[in-house]
Amino acid sequence: LTSSEYTNCSGLQDKENINVCNNLALECINDKIVKQCEFYFSDANILKDQFLLKLVKSSKEGWVDLTVVANFKKMQSLSKDISVIRKSLAASTKLQISDDGKTVRRIEPLPEWDKAVYFRSIILSDFPDGASVTVESIQEFFTKNGYPPSLVRVLYPNRKVPPDLKRSQILHNQLGV
Repeated sequence: LTSSEYTNCSGLQDKENINVCNNLALECINDKIVKQCEFYFSDANILKDQFLLKLVKSSKEGWVDLTVVANFKKMQSLSKDISVIRKSLAASTKLQISDDGKTVRRIEPLPEWDKAVYFRSIILSDFPDGASVTVESIQEFFTKNGYPPSLVRVLYPNRKVPPDLKRSQILHNQLGV
């Protein structure tokens, strides 16, 4: 749902047009849910996310309870309704929902650990005050310039640095606390 489509929906009186806009909004949310979950389980993220990796490895076949994933902050911002999340993930080409609908897993096996990943990372900092820096804007910038990133994370000043970036913080003290 583009901003102009959403704006056009806000003043509508016609039931049919309102339904079309509601369907577009739902499609947009479904796409965001799939994209976010696919990111969580992606090769670029899974080996860095010790919590999720431990859950995946604790199950012989890599299943993770869907309620755990649904309780992640970004998922909560998209939908608190587990049935919406379950239905959205059914459309994923990278994730699989169990037959009982209670768990989710990667379709592909876990990647091998790549210790060189830290040497292929780019850290950007010191953005101007008021700059709108989002994962999407960074991805768009690098992709537009021919360097599509496999992982983008935005860290905010004076916030705790994730455990997997502690090594990088030694070299880049502006990363956080």
